[in-house]
Amino acid sequence: MRAGLAVLAYLAALFLSQPSFAELRVVVMDVGQGQAVLLRRGSRGILIDSGLAPFADRLLQRIAAQGVESLDYLILSHLHPDHAGGYFRIRERYPEAEVIVNGHPLAVRNQPFIVNLYDDALRDDPRRRVMRIGDELLWRGVSIKVLWPAFFAGQNLNRHSLVLAISYGDSRALIMGDAGGYVERWLVDQGAVQGPVSLLVSGHHGMAGSADPNFLAMVRPRVAVISASWQVPAYQPDDAVVARLGAASGRLLRTDEDGEICLELSRDSDMAEDC
Repeated sequence: MRAGLAVLAYLAALFLSQPSFAELRVVVMDVGQGQAVLLRRGSRGILIDSGLAPFADRLLQRIAAQGVESLDYLILSHLHPDHAGGYFRIRERYPEAEVIVNGHPLAVRNQPFIVNLYDDALRDDPRRRVMRIGDELLWRGVSIKVLWPAFFAGQNLNRHSLVLAISYGDSRALIMGDAGGYVERWLVDQGAVQGPVSLLVSGHHGMAGSADPNFLAMVRPRVAVISASWQVPAYQPDDAVVARLGAASGRLLRTDEDGEICLELSRDSDMAEDC
């Protein structure tokens, strides 16, 4: 009898020591420059953007450290190297993942070689899927809806970056990619965003031209996160943008100062809690 109770106590302690998989975990990775955001439920994940190519192996290590064994989707907001650079290594490690892009038609003469390289590879990827405004992905109790782009006008990759609204019960998150003030104002004008949101991953790394005041007043984030560069001083967040995000949110975090940021969203609360 005592032996049986001891075994039960051991198993209970072992269970309690394991990381919680019940909620939606959102991890804004520290990729040096660029952006990569991991969504995890259980042992399965979605990666939104993939940072620069030189950080791809580190990114894979951090995905594994988060307990992700299978990646169901890789979503690339747009094809700038600091968002799409890890594509080839991610595809090699997770061949089962479906790759979601915005389908922005690119003119070769107007884009750097590396952007066209990603575009060509993705067009040949048999698991490529295009999503645009109004499209929705349902994944393990989570809704991921595309709020932008609504149309394509020109070759500005940032302006046509995917904007994603994530819903999980009472929790909501916005991941802005590299969309800036133009897109933010359009979303407000269209009534496409309502607050408060549990988590805002701010657009364009907190650089000038993002975090429009009217947008922030509408969104009212509980937590705002800047995926910021600690490698390239020219890509540091703009002081005025940081001030606006800090004033509009209950809490501001940034990867260049806080490192990897791990938050959990609950079905029963609109608060984003530390993992």
